[in-house]
Amino acid sequence: MKTISFFDLKSIDHLGKDIAAFSAMLNIAEVQAVSNGGINLELSLRYEGTDSIEIHNPLYFVQYILAGSDKTQLFNNTKPPIPLINRQGPIDPNIDFSFNILGIQKNGENQNIHEQVNVPTLTFNKSDRQSYFLQISKYLNQRTRQPEDIPEGIYQLEVIFSIINAGKGANGPQSRTLKAQDISIRLQKESGN
Repeated sequence: MKTISFFDLKSIDHLGKDIAAFSAMLNIAEVQAVSNGGINLELSLRYEGTDSIEIHNPLYFVQYILAGSDKTQLFNNTKPPIPLINRQGPIDPNIDFSFNILGIQKNGENQNIHEQVNVPTLTFNKSDRQSYFLQISKYLNQRTRQPEDIPEGIYQLEVIFSIINAGKGANGPQSRTLKAQDISIRLQKESGN
């Protein structure tokens, strides 16, 4: 298992101490079996601020870029972030995201996926950790315009997401965009080979 720290796309020096108190990690096996159904990863968000903070659901802003080893063929997600979808009714974790949600934990406790994806804001207290267990399993074939399973191969993955303060600060809501990149994954018939 490889652990990768997310980095900020912009300086956070101008941000309030609460939103700057988040750290994010990506845990991923560098060799994975096709029989698992796709590329599995864990995105973990930890808060070390002194005051509680309310943020917009970070799951709504998770995006990824998945490229073949030659970086010319893309296996990207095709769905926009949840706030950009004009929808009626609850969010469906099985169809509204461009990845599968295998599990969600808060401080090690399993959460109800359907309930969690329909919570627009989350409150974090000191030392809270929220983990999202995700799977990238399908891509839109540009030739056939049909979703297909991600085939065996070597891939380069980038994951990007935003943390957006839901509170009203002196200068309006503050946000951070974080990225993990240069993640190499081999998807093969058996993970042990």
